[in-house]
Amino acid sequence: MFYTPDQVDPVELERCELIAAGAMLYLSYLGERQAGDLVGLGLGNALERLAGEHRRARASVVAAAEEERQQVWLETRSFLAHAVAREEASLASLRSFHQFQRPRNELDSAIAALRATHSQLFTSLVSAAATRGVRTDAPAEGAQRDARVPRRLTRGPLDFDLPESRLEAERKAWYASDGRALGGDLRFELVNFIDGARSVSDIRDALSAEFAPMPLEVVARYLDDLALAQVVGW
Repeated sequence: MFYTPDQVDPVELERCELIAAGAMLYLSYLGERQAGDLVGLGLGNALERLAGEHRRARASVVAAAEEERQQVWLETRSFLAHAVAREEASLASLRSFHQFQRPRNELDSAIAALRATHSQLFTSLVSAAATRGVRTDAPAEGAQRDARVPRRLTRGPLDFDLPESRLEAERKAWYASDGRALGGDLRFELVNFIDGARSVSDIRDALSAEFAPMPLEVVARYLDDLALAQVVGW
């Protein structure tokens, strides 16, 4: 949720700042036992979220109409790959809070446990999909891949009027059709995914995993227009 300056309560903002500062100070002075507790907490939360993602994935495959089931499966497979990578990165970030060897070893074991749990859950999901006629080992037939890698030419968040504010009327009109305009959150995250390593297709996959499946054409067009606006290069 986004707030305008007149909607922000200064007292509440100051309270949030104090809580955040206190949390940072606490985490910067973890002892060995506290570091181990943090690993346990992180693993428990990661497993709970991952199990929830698998449950939703199973429900989407089961509920899909027969003619859509194969495409739903392909999107689901990509979505879960991003989900487990996100949880693994979250756990790995805990290394930044301490230098103790024992909690670091526990963290390595926690990441291994996360991967093993994902593997077990995914095996179950594959079986459920296969019983409904899904070709679970099939590649994305005829799927386009855009290997171009965008890079930022500016720093910080982009104005939400971009790229339309710098486009000619004919090109700007493309966004007026249903399904082509990207909302605020989508635009914000799309720009975050421009890291100099992800391709256009990788960015589409990441956005689809975070929000909902979207056409490659829409993401590619938006990035092309950001390039025309000279805030993105290739």
